[in-house]
Amino acid sequence: MKLVVVTCWVVTMGVGFLNLVLFREVGLAAIAIAGGAPQLAALLDKVIFFLFGVGGLAIIILSEAAYRKGAESGRLVLRFTTVSTLQFLAIALCSLILRTTPGLAESARTPVWIVVGSLTLAALLIVLRQTVWKRV
Repeated sequence: MKLVVVTCWVVTMGVGFLNLVLFREVGLAAIAIAGGAPQLAALLDKVIFFLFGVGGLAIIILSEAAYRKGAESGRLVLRFTTVSTLQFLAIALCSLILRTTPGLAESARTPVWIVVGSLTLAALLIVLRQTVWKRV
């Protein structure tokens, strides 16, 4: 069972890193559109990255404890699907923001398949969670 907990945690870390990158990209897009001095943009970029990094670290630490306790109580799948659904919804939201923000270069826009894929994964996780919830 420990291997399953570690696998869930590694998946959460990987998706969390993608969340961190996308949050940073949204922040950079907002800074670019707002304009301003390059020095201010560089400072804001570092502050945004630090704050989201601390938040991501907190999610990683808390999810490991939640997965471990979930495995002990038989609710690991519920906890994993809850965290993963939130992560994929965050990916979809950030991707939609980047996709629809006016003034960005086409190369900065998120491909449609990432938006659709993350929403599809979130929907599948919600269905899995509801299926497991009925059994518990």
